[in-house]
Amino acid sequence: MINRAGHAVRGRNGATDEDGRLTEIIEIKAGNCVLGIKTGDLRRTFASGRPAEIWTVRREWGCRLSEREGKGVISQNKRAFNIETISGRRFTISLESLKNLLKGHLSYVYVGEIIPAKRKYRSPTGSDMAPPAAMTGA
Repeated sequence: MINRAGHAVRGRNGATDEDGRLTEIIEIKAGNCVLGIKTGDLRRTFASGRPAEIWTVRREWGCRLSEREGKGVISQNKRAFNIETISGRRFTISLESLKNLLKGHLSYVYVGEIIPAKRKYRSPTGSDMAPPAAMTGA
């Protein structure tokens, strides 16, 4: 299931990277976290399919990329850009919308959070009863 989690915008003033250089970023504001992707990494991902690094954005006397938070990849059907964080949260952005944001045709795009479905226990015999350990309290 996918729930709307936030939005992504182009970083207005850029951010300093791990080497102290100013770089353009895409800011992803989802839930209570702010993530960033370098636009150069994003363009390289579109061209070659290699994963892009996702960073945590800190605002201390300016915008700074502090630590690596995860990776972003293009989906197999080439319609979405999927982000997987170290904490286990997963986000998705429409690939076409992200390309238009990068070109400057859009000012923001929506970000969805991928929520795993709850799974029911299925026994090999086909009945939907609870497993024997749960029934006996063992």
